[in-house]
Amino acid sequence: MAFGMILFAMVAVQGSATNDFRDANLNLAFTYPSRWKITKKDKREVHFEIPFANSSRAGELVVIRTGFRGLADDWQNLQKQTNELSNRTIVRQWSQDLLGAPLLLTQVNYIDKTDSMTMTTGLFYTNVPSKMLFHLKVPAAVQDEMAFEWQQTLETFRTLDGNPLAAEDPSKPVVARPPVVTTDAKRPLIIEKDKVKRLSADRLINLEINGRKLEFELPEGWTYADQKDTQLNLVNKSKKISFAAEILLRIDSEPADAWLSKFAATDLAAYDSVILREDAENVPTKFGTTYGYTIRSGKGNIGYRWSGGGYVNGPDAYLKGTFTGTDATLYPDQKKAVEALFAASKVRTLP
Repeated sequence: MAFGMILFAMVAVQGSATNDFRDANLNLAFTYPSRWKITKKDKREVHFEIPFANSSRAGELVVIRTGFRGLADDWQNLQKQTNELSNRTIVRQWSQDLLGAPLLLTQVNYIDKTDSMTMTTGLFYTNVPSKMLFHLKVPAAVQDEMAFEWQQTLETFRTLDGNPLAAEDPSKPVVARPPVVTTDAKRPLIIEKDKVKRLSADRLINLEINGRKLEFELPEGWTYADQKDTQLNLVNKSKKISFAAEILLRIDSEPADAWLSKFAATDLAAYDSVILREDAENVPTKFGTTYGYTIRSGKGNIGYRWSGGGYVNGPDAYLKGTFTGTDATLYPDQKKAVEALFAASKVRTLP
């Protein structure tokens, strides 16, 4: 009976016009309706716009690669905390089996401007270095329609090499898989596998905090000038900006957002007048975690000044840090460099 239901779902999707999504890095493929239009594609993520006949607002599916290797419960707790801090109502959290591995799911309701929205986030918790993370956002009025269509799409998931998957086990080392090479008469959408390259020593930092081994990966353009225990001085030479950072374990430290609030209050004393203040909270990183920051610019005690602080959450630890600039002409590029640092940094626990 179960086989018959799966077969029917596949026919339902493939019977109309469809396209294929394939990612050799994830070793995954699925079939999706051709009315889903790709609006953005890069090496790490793909955005689909999903129109509905009964809604003036389209839905959005974002498929992301993430290197998350923490415990499944830690992931679900992180989703719960992130959504609660963003004032989203958690509908439910659950798990379902897909190709032999769990799909960790969180569904929330929220208001975007004046629209009632539903978002489902899913992490395909597989024992591979790069996992699939998705965010599916739709108007609440068409949630039931989308849930049915997405479930049909899930039934078309398959591995490119034909081998079954298994659940992640953070206590075991990652086993790298060889690149997947396939041929297909139908020309699919293909996200090319990233070229494998070893990170330079100045972009990969190993730490140990209270017996926990951690690894911090810097995005391109940033290096660290020196390291003292868990404190790092990060530098972007081309943008002439530095970032005084520290990595802390979540379990024995105050929450990152609480630290940021305290920093913002004390940093204000360095200004005679503030022209601009910008705050960001719980913004998704490229790896499925979140970051936040506070940035000010204005007249400091000795002239022009811009400064701020921010954090990047990890499953078990977080990065926090501060930055300062005194050249108004460099401010736009320096600000972009700091935002890129937050969005593409990764803190993970090693086995």
